[in-house]
Amino acid sequence: MHAQPSQLWLGVMDEGGNGTPELLVSRLDEPGGRGLLIVSRLSVAWGVSGDDDGRTVWAILPTPVGGIQ
Repeated sequence: MHAQPSQLWLGVMDEGGNGTPELLVSRLDEPGGRGLLIVSRLSVAWGVSGDDDGRTVWAILPTPVGGIQ
């Protein structure tokens, strides 16, 4: 996590794996698959970096007017 007056960068690391996390639109009766959809709606930018040995899903969130105290 890195805070600046106008934005907050945060990332979540994992051990990697097959495939890259994708933004999905799940049906209402599905129990999962909404994580990146929520991230995309709350952030001004997001992405995935890394490879099969480890990756980071990151997002940049705007801070409230007046910045981070």
